[in-house]
Amino acid sequence: AKDFAHKMLSGAYLVDSTEDAKKNFRSQLHHDLQVQSRHLRKTSTRGPQGPSIEELNVARQVYIRNSGDERKIAQELKVPLAHVRNQNIKNADDFAGKFLAGAFEYDKIGEAKHKMRIELLGGMKLEKQKTQLRQTKTKEFDGELNPRDVEE
Repeated sequence: AKDFAHKMLSGAYLVDSTEDAKKNFRSQLHHDLQVQSRHLRKTSTRGPQGPSIEELNVARQVYIRNSGDERKIAQELKVPLAHVRNQNIKNADDFAGKFLAGAFEYDKIGEAKHKMRIELLGGMKLEKQKTQLRQTKTKEFDGELNPRDVEE
């Protein structure tokens, strides 16, 4: 009895409620997982399928409608002709595959940024603007109104 009293007063029999809750949660989770694992079915995962036949047919129609003419295709897709020519389209099937893979996506803003960088790095615009600059004297307001500065 003395041993029991000594252990009780020293806290040996106190249970940390947080740790006890964690222990109960883990035990319940383990049990639930075992129960649910019995109800699982085995499946086979399919890999990427690619575009459907319908999607390929719609993309082929763009090529056929324009008779394979790169200029007409570029106009319909609203991309530069050079962008279409860079794809080296061989036939309607080749066009459809490349089209659905995103080869004809065109970033107008990105292209404009690229051109601006080239012009700035080449110095053409900067040199031209530099010759048109002139030095000016900045007027500072001293609190007095000058009649020459007032427009009527």
